Amino acid sequence: MRLALLALVACAPDVARGPVAFADQEAPVRMLEVEGGAEVAVTLGVLAGSAYDPPGREGLGGLVTRAVALGVPSGVEVRTHVGREAVTLSLVCPEGAAEPCLEAVAALVAPPDPARVPGAVTGALAAMEAPVDDVLLDDLVHRALYVAHPYGPAPGGRRATLTTLPPALVEAHHRRLWVRSNLAVVTAGVDEAGRGRIRTALEGVPAGPPPDLPLQAGGTEGPTLVVLDAPDRPLRMAVGLPVRGDPDDLPLALAALERSLGARVRLVSPDGGAHLPTSGVPGRLQHATVYLEPDATVDDLRTTVRRLCTADVPLEPEDVEEGLELLTASRALAARTPSLRAEQAVLDALLHRAAPTDAHRDPAALTELLVRSLSTEGLVIALSGEGAAAMRETIEDPGGTIVDGCTPPPATFASVAVLTREELQR
Repeated sequence: MRLALLALVACAPDVARGPVAFADQEAPVRMLEVEGGAEVAVTLGVLAGSAYDPPGREGLGGLVTRAVALGVPSGVEVRTHVGREAVTLSLVCPEGAAEPCLEAVAALVAPPDPARVPGAVTGALAAMEAPVDDVLLDDLVHRALYVAHPYGPAPGGRRATLTTLPPALVEAHHRRLWVRSNLAVVTAGVDEAGRGRIRTALEGVPAGPPPDLPLQAGGTEGPTLVVLDAPDRPLRMAVGLPVRGDPDDLPLALAALERSLGARVRLVSPDGGAHLPTSGVPGRLQHATVYLEPDATVDDLRTTVRRLCTADVPLEPEDVEEGLELLTASRALAARTPSLRAEQAVLDALLHRAAPTDAHRDPAALTELLVRSLSTEGLVIALSGEGAAAMRETIEDPGGTIVDGCTPPPATFASVAVLTREELQR
């Protein structure tokens, strides 16, 4: 059995504040620098992800980001990501050819042209037609873990709202969130003269207060089963679990769990956009999502859930060593790709994240950390793809064998939902 385990950071329901902002709203946009390499990159990050979309306006932040990207001059590669907390736009140019990227910086902070909004809508709808299977599972897990919470809706928005958002609303959303206290820029491979030109371009960014993120409590009490009936996609299964606390050593513990489970582990940022494992944001709650491989069976799912629910996750010294090798390899990948490193750095700056530690490598201590951190009280099982609806009957065993050990007898699901792709996206 092979698994993929993805740790995501989300907002804790007991935190009554939004993201930490820079104290001086009139201060210049924060700029950071990382080492360059085979490419030049200028990455802009904004706390304007889907969690900040007004109710009934899901997808608004994504439309703003797409409309801004459409304003970048042709000939410059622009990479965009819309997460739940932050959006990023990266300008990428070949090494030694920074001029086009520097000229394009002004387009990143300029208000979006209303004429580009229809093109942004077309791009958003096209992305919905070609979903990534892991992303569909991730959206299901978020939907179940964060009921009535800003992190619940999918970052891509909903069809019903995307096609009705007027350009004036896109402009207003940009004006409210794309302010100095809410932005950060990271450069890679840009000399001091080039950075001076970027600072000049950023002087036009208006001052303003950072947004407040409402942190309503959500989720269900007890295990949840959520099913996406999507006959055009292959069958996939996942398990999501809330994580208690904010342990710095969690990335290494989860990487070591990869070896123990015969799994591969990916750790991602709070909004799903980073490429390196990071520790959590102080005061925020993490959750872990375990993605089973495409050839996994119901028995594999049952074994995985049972091990997690009964804390059968002993780590051996070789697990920890291989976990450390995985973290090292992930860091090396980003080190070879300046644009990825810049994206990581800008999200770290916006979300006030710290790099994970790997100083504590005792297997017993890391095992205890996993047992203490992985919470099965709000466990979610997500099924997606062809045959998922039919598999529900097997998963929803009247005897409770799938979630045995997660909840007192009778071990049944507290909530079950079956959705179509249209219901997930509308």
